[in-house]
Parts: sequence; C-alpha cells; structure tokens
Amino acid sequence: MSQTWPTLSIGAQRENFRQFPITDPTVRSLTLDGRPLARSGVQPMLYGWSFTLRHLSAADKEALESLQETTRVGGVTIIWDDDRPSSDSGGTVGTHTVRLRESMEFDLDDEGFSYRTEVLFHQEPGT
Repeated sequence: MSQTWPTLSIGAQRENFRQFPITDPTVRSLTLDGRPLARSGVQPMLYGWSFTLRHLSAADKEALESLQETTRVGGVTIIWDDDRPSSDSGGTVGTHTVRLRESMEFDLDDEGFSYRTEVLFHQEPGT
C-alpha cells in the first residue's frame, strides 16, 4: 500500500529541483546496410525527480525518517504531490506515484539550527 509524502513545515525549502526522463521508449535498430532506424515505442515516458530539502525542522526530519523506514527506502510506493506551479493550467504540476531511489541522509544546516537532505524519486511504471 502506498504511503503519502508528509506535509513539511512552512520553513522547509526545495532547491536544485530537476526533472529528467528515466526511460527512452524509442525503438532503435540498424538496417541491413547499417543505417540507423528509430521509431516511437509503446512504452510510456517515465520521469525521475531530484531536489534538496533545506531548513527542515526536527519534526520534518522525523517525518521523513519515518516515511523512509515505512517504505524501506524504495520497497513501497509513495504518493508525491509535485506542487510546482503549472504554466499550462495555472494550478500545480500534479500527483505522482514514485519510489525513493536512494536513502535520504540528513545533515545539519543553518549553523546547526535545521536539517537538509537530498531526495531522488523515480516514477512508478503504470501510474
């Protein structure tokens, strides 16, 4: 059963946000005379996201550690709301079913007054 990404405190900031494709659905081959041949495949494009969370409170850190333990890092899917503004609809980008690709490690930030961590998600196929 999927877990929900926790709501973080108002002071938490997301930085260095990246969205990138993790699959290439293109079908590639060579013709008999060696020329490349490519066409669109039937697989969907899947994406990954990475970002840094900074200025996390102790409660934020505990919530993220609890999520990480509950999901066994990538063993259980997470429902994550990408709350970046959408230029198309005026709303947000959307909700995704993802898995953590690596464990979150927490470092002290702001001269020891808050925490930071790196997050790396990959989209779950079929969602």
